[in-house]
Amino acid sequence: MGRGMGVSPVRPPAGRQGWGTGGTGDEAMKGSTVRLVAVVIGLGAIAGLAIWRFWPGPAEDANGDQRPGPSASRPSKKAAADLAAARKAQEDGLALYNAGEMIEARRKLSEAFFSGHLTHEQENKIIPVMTELADKTLLSGNFYSGDPYVFRQMIERGDTLSSLAKKWELRVPWRFLAKINNLDSTAVIREGASITMVQGPFHAIVRKSRFLMDVYLHREKMPKIFIKRFGVGIGNETSPTPNGLWEVTPGGKQEKTPWYPPGSGLIRRTKIQWGEPGYPLGKKGYWIPLTGRDPENRNIPGIGMHGTNDPTSVGKAVSLGCLRLLDEDMEWAFAMLYDKWSTVLVLP
Repeated sequence: MGRGMGVSPVRPPAGRQGWGTGGTGDEAMKGSTVRLVAVVIGLGAIAGLAIWRFWPGPAEDANGDQRPGPSASRPSKKAAADLAAARKAQEDGLALYNAGEMIEARRKLSEAFFSGHLTHEQENKIIPVMTELADKTLLSGNFYSGDPYVFRQMIERGDTLSSLAKKWELRVPWRFLAKINNLDSTAVIREGASITMVQGPFHAIVRKSRFLMDVYLHREKMPKIFIKRFGVGIGNETSPTPNGLWEVTPGGKQEKTPWYPPGSGLIRRTKIQWGEPGYPLGKKGYWIPLTGRDPENRNIPGIGMHGTNDPTSVGKAVSLGCLRLLDEDMEWAFAMLYDKWSTVLVLP
């Protein structure tokens, strides 16, 4: 019995049978034990109530993406309701897809996917459908009535893709507009032509444990829309890809990017130019540098996204910290992700 529990540690005078002022020693000991148990139970109840009341839920990043939190595994009525809502959205989305309601099906399936309540098996069931919907409604130059992300624009004299993207604050690279409208990047747009405009920005979520990157479209006050899923290679055990929220470094995207092989100590090997033997960054040398937004990753240099000349490395932890994509996937990522506005959330 310790101090502070309301029981004296001093023994009674000789000749007294108990610790109290009456009764036997056994009775007094029983009473003390009961009081101690009651105090412990009371303190435990108070601590449990405090944990329940103040234990934080899952944190969210700037785009509303949930990060793992202590309460993620705590069962509750709300969790059950959220799970039921996610499955209902999945069922409704598939029914709308089968009915040819492309835009509403796209919204419902994305809602289910980004709820975070679907199993991997359920995700895999709707990934091909969502990819098809994104291809048809956002990546092929088509326009469907009622799409909040897409509009048609008549070309006037002097218009360029770059100037139009800036004028309408699309927050997507002009290369993306060229790609979805099947325009050559150097071609002059014919006056009077009508092209498809998509409002961004695009973002990405990387799940390192699954070697996956999901690209989605999200603008303020508008629903998240799943676009594509890519496989990725990540950092090895000694140079892991850092977790956290990142943004595309303003002015940093490059193509035909020179590569600087890692050196030993202060010794740095000569750079390898795009097209030279041993160049590892893929056919077009695309490079998307990333700047950390969190205190833990804000000052970590050299992290980015690039293609690779070794397709077998995608899906493995073999890089020096960067994210590796297959060349065709990197081409899409380069076209979609926009300086400063596009974010990449890297999860364990």
